[in-house]
Amino acid sequence: MKNTTCVTLLVLSMTLTLSWTTKDTSITHLPDTVDTTYIAHDDFIPRLIGNQQNVTTFIFVRHGEKEDNSADPTLNARGIARADELMRVLKKVTIDAVYSSPFKRTRNTVMPTAIHHGKPVTDYSVHTSYQELVQTIRADHDQKIVLIAGHSNTIPGLIKVLTDDKIDLKITENQYDNLLIVFVPTSGDILVKQLKYGNSTP
Repeated sequence: MKNTTCVTLLVLSMTLTLSWTTKDTSITHLPDTVDTTYIAHDDFIPRLIGNQQNVTTFIFVRHGEKEDNSADPTLNARGIARADELMRVLKKVTIDAVYSSPFKRTRNTVMPTAIHHGKPVTDYSVHTSYQELVQTIRADHDQKIVLIAGHSNTIPGLIKVLTDDKIDLKITENQYDNLLIVFVPTSGDILVKQLKYGNSTP
């Protein structure tokens, strides 16, 4: 397993520029193989996000490694370490809101970050449609930075809605190290960046 505290910052993994106002059917999915950026420095994401105006920024993470396959497991030791690492890489980011599905593994993944920034973790219902959730978050946190914890099936669905069905992301059951940032401007191009954090997973 690769420990990100020891790796050097690599080149930016992936930049996809999408048009929010026009249908670009040539971009339908993420590449099967991409070079990834392992976040080694806690000032990397603040530099990446910058002081953008008229942009709502979504930061998506899947829950960390779980204790077992029960209905509502908590995090195991690796998942707890991942949650702490998430707080480290986001500690210099101005997080305005934190959302999580109503499960221990997702809430515990973002809890250290939420505590560090003095923000509550807001549960979203698993019965809420992706479209409705995206619309609610955009309305409540326009031009803000929002951290959202989800699952291997929900994160792709939310990103698909945000990108007007252009990005059809796949996250396997064994992948826990994705950190995806979606920049949604009030007008113009949507930008999606895929990063990796914490110990690498297949």
